[in-house]
This record gives sequence, C-alpha cells and structure tokens, in this order.
Amino acid sequence: MFMGPFDQSIAWNTNGIKGVKKFLEKIIVLKDKINDQGEADETKILLNQSIKKLTDDIDGFRFNTAVSQLMILVNHLTECKNISKKTFEDLIILVSPFAPHLAEELWEELGNEYSIFTKATWPTYDEKYLVADTVTIAVQVNGKVRGTLEISKEAEEGEVMKLAKADEKIA
Repeated sequence: MFMGPFDQSIAWNTNGIKGVKKFLEKIIVLKDKINDQGEADETKILLNQSIKKLTDDIDGFRFNTAVSQLMILVNHLTECKNISKKTFEDLIILVSPFAPHLAEELWEELGNEYSIFTKATWPTYDEKYLVADTVTIAVQVNGKVRGTLEISKEAEEGEVMKLAKADEKIA
C-alpha cells in the first residue's frame, strides 16, 4: 500500500507492513463513530480537500502523496466525536483503490447490496470548502517572531495591527 514516487525504485522493508495494518485498523474503528448529529466545518473542509488531492494525485500517479492525505484525513476523523455516514462512505471510496478488499467489506457492512466497484461513484468536492475563511499570520518585531494571529482573510492592515498590539506577547 505504501510506496515512494512511482518513477523511483524503493528498498522493500517488511516493517512497513505493521504501519499499514495499524492504519487500516484505524479506518475499521471509524465505523463505530457513525452518528448523523452533524459534523464540524473543519471535517467538511478536510474531506473536500482530501477528495480533490486524491483525485489529482491518483490521476498523476502520485500514490505516495495520495496515501499521505488519506492518513491526514483518517487521523482527523479519529479525533472527531462522531462522523456522518456520508463522510464514512466517501472515505471508503477514497480508500478503495489502495485497499480494495477492506473497502468492499466495510461498504457491505454499511448495508449496501452492491459492490463498491460497480455502482459507487467517486466523490466530488465542493469548491466552497477548499478556501479557508481565516489565515494564520506570524507577527515579527525587530525580526523576531513574537506570536501568531488567526484572522479573517479579508482583514485590513489596520485591523491586523490593532489585533497584534492587543496581544500581550506581541505588544
């Protein structure tokens, strides 16, 4: 499942199998978190970013970075209290090119009567979730970083200066 860039050779290491097993087990456990009580916007943003990245990476034969993005998504979902069935289904579809047997098994456990590879469609991303509403900027005083600020991406310079001066570490 894990490999380097497609056009480069790589030394085989059996220790990597333990990591793959642990990663796949994390995906299996996520099924127990399905609860359609709503999800945080952060989850929606990361899911949509992951769909876009995996789509692009698989098309470009960059499987190592696609798997890396899957790991980021799975780690985030592991920290969530609950996830929606739709999010879990999208995750299974994203995992399916890399772990087809597991994906098929989880797909069936969700009550789907057809194979994930026959009727399930690759998820699409929503552009509105790809752009962050806020940005983090580092604030320097005399060339030394004094802190960071989380601000709206539309914030004016004066507003940023006001927030920076109000911060105890920066002032």
